[in-house]
Amino acid sequence: MRNRFKLLLVVSIACCALLGTIKFGGWIPNRNQSLPIPWSIHADSLDEVDRGPDWYFEYERDWKNYGLSIEQCDAAFPGLFNEIHRAAAVRQHNHITQEELNGAWRGDAFVRAMVYDGQLYIIEAKGVDEGYYRSRSLALMHSIHRAIIATSHLHVIPNIEFTFVVDDMADPGHTDNTTWALSRRPDWQNLWLMPDFGFWSWPEVKVGSYVEVQQKILDREQEGPFEDKIWQLVWRGSVSANPKLRGGLLDATKDKEWSDVQPLDWRNEEDLANNLLSIADHCRYMFIAHTEGRSYSGRLKYIQGCHSVIVAPKLSWIQHHHHLLISAGPQQNFLEVKSDFSDLESLMQYHLSHLDVTKRIADNSVKTFRERYLTPAAEACYWRQLFRKWADVSFEPEFYREVEAFDKVAGVMHRQRQWRGVPFESYIPYGFETPMAYNPTTTVSLVQSSGR
Repeated sequence: MRNRFKLLLVVSIACCALLGTIKFGGWIPNRNQSLPIPWSIHADSLDEVDRGPDWYFEYERDWKNYGLSIEQCDAAFPGLFNEIHRAAAVRQHNHITQEELNGAWRGDAFVRAMVYDGQLYIIEAKGVDEGYYRSRSLALMHSIHRAIIATSHLHVIPNIEFTFVVDDMADPGHTDNTTWALSRRPDWQNLWLMPDFGFWSWPEVKVGSYVEVQQKILDREQEGPFEDKIWQLVWRGSVSANPKLRGGLLDATKDKEWSDVQPLDWRNEEDLANNLLSIADHCRYMFIAHTEGRSYSGRLKYIQGCHSVIVAPKLSWIQHHHHLLISAGPQQNFLEVKSDFSDLESLMQYHLSHLDVTKRIADNSVKTFRERYLTPAAEACYWRQLFRKWADVSFEPEFYREVEAFDKVAGVMHRQRQWRGVPFESYIPYGFETPMAYNPTTTVSLVQSSGR
């Protein structure tokens, strides 16, 4: 009797504590109630973010919001998806086939993957096990994964199978292969452009994560108004990456009062210690030069975060946001110079003496890129639009493949179903060998259970 009384007392106390938790501000999750989600992941976790027709993109509130809805992405970033629509139109009447993704044309820097039921799987990783191919492939996988898990509506993520190349030049032989790429030449129509790896991180050039760079830029920009910047053109880089173009910049700026242009030797630690500038330090200058390297240069998206004037010759390589560059008119957001820099000095002299015009270009650059189309929110929107449009002109991937394997339980050889890919979360810790080499639980028997 005494033991039963003690039991009733314990139960009563527990019930009172539970009711007190509910009454005085606590909450208990149930199957109809989701856990709180961080602001930087889901828009619909914010009471103040309206998903209705009157919603608008607000930079300070939304710039790190990776989980905007389709409608919000369209409202916030009109024109961002031009490259995706171009690539989809090329394959509208000639859909992408599974055979096109075999990757035989590419010996390295190649990843084959699929998204299935809202999960990223790695099917093949070729030549991405070391050097900057390793960090680039990792960064892109993380970016894709982030764009998937950020949305609270996984049904908007289609099942797709795709490939991407992490080299600067995805198809150097120009053999019209179809893949996701970092950049393309204007006539390379079969390449689908993706945001580059730097939107996650770029360790080789000591830049850090993209959000980290943006936050340090914002800190730097608090130091003073546009007029207080250094009245010079700044550039740091390796001349060997593009000797003709970058060498021309050095020649055109030599001994000029308005120039702080210096080459860098990435293999010389002393040179790096003395001359390497952070992206935030670039923002201290009124003008920042941009030059392409081996192909495109990944620096552009970073320096477009500065409230400065970007000075660049006409670009030969296209990235996913380059169509938003405007070289003239009231919306001008960068200063275009001739490829031999023969007009650079006259343009510098003009813009140094017409500060109102110069500041307007810098203002337009900030509004277009830092505060809109190069935000983390825009990057995530771009990835999800890429998924959807690729699915429109592609095929439904097969999750399983059939293999002949030994059944350890039944003790016989028979046909089994095997997952074609390894989940992203399982692949990352196990390195960069063939993904299916890590295969602890990926086979499912095609043979009905015998009941043994």
